[in-house]
Amino acid sequence: MKLVFATKLVSAILAAIMGATAVGGGIAWAASDSLPGDILYPAKLTIENVQLALASTPQARVNLNLQFGEERVAEMLALVEAGSPITEPVVTRMEQQFRHALEEARQAPEQERARLMEQIAQRVQTQAQVLERIHAGASEETQARLQQAQHACLQVHEAVQAALGEMNQERNRDNAPGEPGPTEPPSGNPASTPEGDQSPERQQEQQREQEQQRGQQQEQNQQQEQNQQQNQEQGQNQQQEPTQQQNQQQEQDQQQNQQQEQNQQQEQNQQQEQNQQGGQRP
Repeated sequence: MKLVFATKLVSAILAAIMGATAVGGGIAWAASDSLPGDILYPAKLTIENVQLALASTPQARVNLNLQFGEERVAEMLALVEAGSPITEPVVTRMEQQFRHALEEARQAPEQERARLMEQIAQRVQTQAQVLERIHAGASEETQARLQQAQHACLQVHEAVQAALGEMNQERNRDNAPGEPGPTEPPSGNPASTPEGDQSPERQQEQQREQEQQRGQQQEQNQQQEQNQQQNQEQGQNQQQEPTQQQNQQQEQDQQQNQQQEQNQQQEQNQQQEQNQQGGQRP
């Protein structure tokens, strides 16, 4: 009797779990395409938080945070295409998710850390380029939000580059030779060094390469910011052109009115002269 009851209880629990899973799966599927302001959008964010909570490794959390940050950029693109405004929480959440990805990469195993950070730098820079492309076709208010989002992506990219530079410097210090001990007469090639050690010249060369890369990255960031300013100036010029045309039309109308008044005055003067001449005749 107890065995039958236990069997029925387990069956009921399994049925409840399966039903909840089916319902939850339907909600998740419906919420996946929702946008900020939709009814199911809070459910979409909740599902993302649950996925992050269930991720067991820093590598998995890095990938999820990058995926969700890219989803925020895709939402901004959809809002621009729909003519809807972009709210500040969307931009803030995107920046937080990219920064969380960087923090999780710092906690990753040492052999995976550099690869994850390079992946973050590449994907964040790609999103900054996407935001720059959709900047021109947006309204003035939306352009400000897009510029804020792009600036956040560039800041995260710079933070990743700085972290990679620190890792390279630390690696160079670890690989540097220690205090010299008793030496033996050199044999073979005097320029050879133990495997794994690096000469000071090589370290200096690596440092110069890193500085060049950082300089190139700063130039790219400055170029992107200049492109943003040019896009804003073009948008302002386009808004000013109709006003200039209206002013020119008003000036032309005023000139025509003045010309008509002068013509009327001349006609009146001619009429008066004719009247006076007709009155003087015998």
